[in-house]
Amino acid sequence: MKKIIHVLIPRLDRSGPSLGAVALFNTLSTIASYDVYLHVLRPCGLNSTGAIASKRIFFYDFSWVRAKSTVARMQRNISNFGDVSSQTLITYCLSADFISSSLKGFPRRFSSIRGDLRANYTFTYGNVIGIIILELHFFLLRKMAGLISMSSEMTVKLRLYQLAKTTEIPNFLDESSYKKEKRKVVQQAVVFLYVGSFTKRKNVLSLIRLFCEFSRLRIDCRLHLVGSGPLQAECDRMIRSLRLCAVVHMFPFTDEPSAHYNTSNIYVNLSLSEGTSRSTLEALYHGLPCLVSNVGCNSSLIDSSNGVLSLGASVLDFERVYGLYIKNKAFYDSAPNLLPNLFRQVAVRDRYCQLLSE
Repeated sequence: MKKIIHVLIPRLDRSGPSLGAVALFNTLSTIASYDVYLHVLRPCGLNSTGAIASKRIFFYDFSWVRAKSTVARMQRNISNFGDVSSQTLITYCLSADFISSSLKGFPRRFSSIRGDLRANYTFTYGNVIGIIILELHFFLLRKMAGLISMSSEMTVKLRLYQLAKTTEIPNFLDESSYKKEKRKVVQQAVVFLYVGSFTKRKNVLSLIRLFCEFSRLRIDCRLHLVGSGPLQAECDRMIRSLRLCAVVHMFPFTDEPSAHYNTSNIYVNLSLSEGTSRSTLEALYHGLPCLVSNVGCNSSLIDSSNGVLSLGASVLDFERVYGLYIKNKAFYDSAPNLLPNLFRQVAVRDRYCQLLSE
């Protein structure tokens, strides 16, 4: 008899949680002994995910004022597959955890924690409102059978809160969905790449300032910023005020992320708080050495062969990763898979199978 697994996410878009959920959905769907279904609370961005088997995806029209009707509809959908006590539900993010905790008769609920919740909420909403939301989320997480964390650091913090049993399973990519190629030489300059949201937490303004200093030393470098967010207009103003328009360029997210990695040389992410950045995983998979801040599980991802850990975000960090790339240019431009084995898709799939068999 097949095991029935439901994956629940707030929306389909190019955010880290959505792409992580789709990667899990696609990966578990390849296992013959599983029937996997994806539940999406808010239908949007359907062309940007690559999710397979649309007949296995349920869409809802969730809002906080209509939460009760969303819970009732999902309860009916899941009940159609038989006894809910034998089914497993894996959720991503606050709204999905709220719906999960409201469903009846579900002993096997797991929440995938995507980052440092305290840091994320306080960065986004401020200390007072952020802590209120954090306590609400903790209340919901205590109703779970288990939590899934992405790093040992995160696991230690979650266990201190005594919310639920915590299992460490790294973030990962659906590797077959990417169109990786050897580096395309479209210009002589070395291209630094950032992919992500333009927010305070992602520290993108500091990234631009540091690159400005670095570009005065290395005139053969460019910076490509891919993404969107509340600081986008401020980023654009800073680029203009620092007279960087010739070397710093902004691009929107694309349905084909490999296009940016295939034409870049070095990835940089100086985020102030992180779980496991999906864009960093993507960069390593495409063979880009990375400059990343020493937060989250970056210390498990990065070593002397595939990048530089930044301890203080300085121009020296740019020099170090630039030197690493130049020294091993032919190797990196051949687009090797730089992901540590722990973060490879097959290894993570096996970890999930072990969790689901318990």
